[in-house]
Amino acid sequence: MTHVLVVNVGGDTEEKSLEKATAYLRSRGWTVSVDGLPSDVFMESSKFKGANLALYTFSNSKENGHPEVMEAINQKGVRPGGLVSVAAYQGS
Repeated sequence: MTHVLVVNVGGDTEEKSLEKATAYLRSRGWTVSVDGLPSDVFMESSKFKGANLALYTFSNSKENGHPEVMEAINQKGVRPGGLVSVAAYQGS
């Protein structure tokens, strides 16, 4: 099972937002397993065995274009460049 969040990181660009999210998670003990900057990053938890994250710029995420996500973005007045999609899953 995968849980996905679209997070407003507030970077000036998609790439800066992804870098900001990655840096924050590194400061919390997550390690990069695949560095696909500027579009995606995969991370593993050093604290929780088998816990993984996949981070994507919003334009490269599966959530981009979903009507309910786009409606929420428009309602909140959020810039898509500040968004990062974070998918949490167990296993590889």
